[in-house]
Amino acid sequence: MTHAFARRFAFAIRRSLQEGAKTSSEDENESKVSRTFTKEEREWFYNAMSSGLMDEVKRMKEIVEALRDVASTATQSDVERAEGLLSELAMRCESVDNAGDLCTIGGFEPLIATLRSEHGNLRAGAAEALATTTQNHEKVRVFLLIWFFTRCALIRLQR
Repeated sequence: MTHAFARRFAFAIRRSLQEGAKTSSEDENESKVSRTFTKEEREWFYNAMSSGLMDEVKRMKEIVEALRDVASTATQSDVERAEGLLSELAMRCESVDNAGDLCTIGGFEPLIATLRSEHGNLRAGAAEALATTTQNHEKVRVFLLIWFFTRCALIRLQR
């Protein structure tokens, strides 16, 4: 890099920073003026926000029930639908709160049953959903460990 280029570059950076600071201070002055919303505007906003949001627990219950139904009927369209549902469930359970909720609503039994499916894609989807659910949630890991150990103990006692 030549000396002249370095000086021009430094000048351009300095000027850019000055312009940014000037714009930032103008934004601060404008943001000090606030507007009060009317009751009707506030109600409209809350209604618009609530209509756009999906109840996560309700949707996870729907997915869990659909997975229970797929276990009994295994047509190709059901398998494809279940693959999408497992992917959606894994995505929803990336949230730690949703992972705990899945534990609360009894969503692990259909997932574990899906691990025994004859369809490899369903087994992989169930494994991914279980892994995603347990990765950051201590309560869920403990719950699953207890569940698995209890199942193993019951199987041993039945022999």
